[in-house]
Amino acid sequence: MKQIMSLKNPLIQDLVLLHDKKYRDTKQLFLIEGDHLITVAFSQKQLTTILIDEKYYNKFDKLLKDCYGVDIIVINEMIIKKLSQNKSPQPLIGLCTMKKANTHLTTNNIIMIDTIQDPGNLGNILRSAVAFNFSEIYLSQGSVDLYNHKVISASQGAIFYSNVYYEEFEQLLIKVKTKQYKIYGTFLHEPNTTNLNKITFSGKTALLFGNEGQGINDKYKSYIDTNMIIKTTSNVESLNLATSIAIVIYCLFVSNILK
Repeated sequence: MKQIMSLKNPLIQDLVLLHDKKYRDTKQLFLIEGDHLITVAFSQKQLTTILIDEKYYNKFDKLLKDCYGVDIIVINEMIIKKLSQNKSPQPLIGLCTMKKANTHLTTNNIIMIDTIQDPGNLGNILRSAVAFNFSEIYLSQGSVDLYNHKVISASQGAIFYSNVYYEEFEQLLIKVKTKQYKIYGTFLHEPNTTNLNKITFSGKTALLFGNEGQGINDKYKSYIDTNMIIKTTSNVESLNLATSIAIVIYCLFVSNILK
């Protein structure tokens, strides 16, 4: 067990740089906060180091012992505040390795999102995806960074169970078609739409969603086999992206269970 009490320590200065996406990508490392995320990261073999506020060492003694083989570094509150990106810092900081990319298009059900921008939305989508057995999520280039601290926090650990890929979408859609997925889109205000409750999902399914403000880019319209719509009251024009995705993938999850 190590102890570091200075903000000028080279390791601490290096960890602070992980707040920046470019540095995270270079190092293939990212930070997490709190005992829940640390427990999940350890279970998925992505946790390398725990940094703990000295005042909380005894409180988390069992957790530290359970994370066998992980480096433990005792630090002070000043360093915790420097490493944290949350308004209310947690007394535990974890250093994790990024997941290595698996083979693409290996599951029967995938989610594709065009230029998602809100980190909270992405985190909640990952959480719903894991809950309803979706492990492959494809994001277009220019989407919010997977390892943004708000994404990690909102995912509540689901980030460690998800395979997320950033792709050039036109090429991805061609591959998806070649692999014989049926693509369901969510274009609003289109004449040919099918209510979600009328859809019977079967075979390999790819769900395509747009971003929070503009929806799906029109140039992808020709790739869609079925344009679906979630019927709501006339008082609401559209649902939040994360909510829409949760509803659709729940329906697909239930249809798979009932088969």
